[in-house]
Amino acid sequence: MYWQSALLRQACFSALLISLALAALAVLGLIVRPHWLWAVPIGCAVLSLLLALRLRLATTRGTVAALSAAVLVLVVAAGCLAGLAAHLTQRS
Repeated sequence: MYWQSALLRQACFSALLISLALAALAVLGLIVRPHWLWAVPIGCAVLSLLLALRLRLATTRGTVAALSAAVLVLVVAAGCLAGLAAHLTQRS
């Protein structure tokens, strides 16, 4: 389905780009302010990246919908958790 839908290709590329950016920012936060809290947004971003790559191989609409929803939830979670980790490590 990936090669048939231009919207799916664009969404997959955007998810890859956003996940990569969030992972890079979380790793940078880990370097600047070391704390175990940074592991959670890094994990969410990496899992989102892996699911976005898996999305390219999906063959049914149900699989595409489930993977897309999971990627969206993980990207939002990674962003929110990175902000929370930045806020909490700033105080320490």
